[in-house]
Amino acid sequence: MTVLKLSEVEQENEKMRLDSGYFAKLPVETQKRIEGSRHAKLGSLCATFRKGIFDIKADSYVEEGVPFVRIANLRDGLISDAGLAYITEKAHVAEKATALRFGDLILSKTAYAAASFVNLPECNVSQDTIAVRLSEEGKRLCDGAYLAMYLNSKYGIALMRRQFQGNVQEHLSLDDGRKIPVPLFDAKVQIAVKAALTQADAELHRTEVHLTKAETTLAAAIGLDGWQPRQALSYTRRASQAFAAGRLDAEYFREAYVAARKALEQAGAIKFVPLEQQMSSLTNGHTPLRHDLTVGEVPFLCAEHVADFELTYDSDKRILRRHHQTELARTRVRNGDVLLSIKGRVGNFALAEDVPGDVNINQDVALLRFKDTLPVWWVLAFLNSPFGKLQVQQHCTGGINPFLGLGNVRKLLVAVFDDGLMARVAEQTREQVHAARAARLRARELLAAAQRAVEIAIEQDEAAALAHLATFGIAP
Repeated sequence: MTVLKLSEVEQENEKMRLDSGYFAKLPVETQKRIEGSRHAKLGSLCATFRKGIFDIKADSYVEEGVPFVRIANLRDGLISDAGLAYITEKAHVAEKATALRFGDLILSKTAYAAASFVNLPECNVSQDTIAVRLSEEGKRLCDGAYLAMYLNSKYGIALMRRQFQGNVQEHLSLDDGRKIPVPLFDAKVQIAVKAALTQADAELHRTEVHLTKAETTLAAAIGLDGWQPRQALSYTRRASQAFAAGRLDAEYFREAYVAARKALEQAGAIKFVPLEQQMSSLTNGHTPLRHDLTVGEVPFLCAEHVADFELTYDSDKRILRRHHQTELARTRVRNGDVLLSIKGRVGNFALAEDVPGDVNINQDVALLRFKDTLPVWWVLAFLNSPFGKLQVQQHCTGGINPFLGLGNVRKLLVAVFDDGLMARVAEQTREQVHAARAARLRARELLAAAQRAVEIAIEQDEAAALAHLATFGIAP
């Protein structure tokens, strides 16, 4: 329990907040500690501190353009490109007040506290975030990368959370955000923290390079890298083909699907084998009835946790161990399983490796267990290639929310080539995916080290913070 004097309650409390969140022990003690040393208010360091674009038209969204950052893209201090949207250059220029460049920052404005360093050449931001540009004087006192890591430390997050308020959905007002105190440590500490973030960003770029190579290895090996299907304006199919497929929609019979098979045959495909013949089992999970997914011991994976070749195990959704051991026993994830997203981001295949204990899946994810008839990394490489993606598009049902039923998963075909070629592609794909994972792990270690260094500087002193970073090979 924290007991405060009335004078302390009134201090910098123009709104006379009396809620426990505002007076929680960690942010109150943190604020006292930081304000007892050299510091500045966040707002005093900024030339721009503005809410993102409020009125964005539907026709402003494009497949390629200027990155449009939303709160979901603020991850671990850097901008995540997972689900990143894009807007036109025209819309970006029209909203130049919140246009940001590399080195600027973005804060969350609604729901929860988050902050990210802008590691993109340029971007714009949505109304659920705050665009932050440091002033020239602010840059002299405080490096942007250091500021991002401070705000992502447990102390920075606590101070941001303290300023959030609201009932249905909490939010951070601009005036309250400007009040957040920032410790102004020696330049050596800030430079070392920046070095850690810079190296982490470089490792994440390496991750993407390796994953791109993994995704293109198969096509390059069979001489079809850069292959694009011809887009026919019209085409005809026999009635027997429609009845055999059980589909009458033109989408299912697109010329691209026929062209892909022909290209594979010309490249040397010996035959095409349905997944049904490759699997020993296929199932998907479900969500336990009336269970609160914030409670439980077992991570619960959804479609968002399954990307091409990669799984994310640190889900914030949970189920009880008894669910895991009883009604969801058949979907307990183990090493060697292949997970597939069948709803939402449909058609991502990834191999489960180094599974961290108990893990399970919901109804939007399928679990496949393969026989040893084909190299598993060849199967993954093929299904995650453009040829596999085309098949997923063909067999998906639904309009706004695409869905790949288990019956249609069984129909997906894997092209079989010469054994030597498949073995080489499988090994090269495995190597690239593992290299991507190693780079991503190193990036996470560096970001965690940078955040922890800021915490140590607050708790102890700057020398201890530098010593901590030195153990990760980081020097100012």
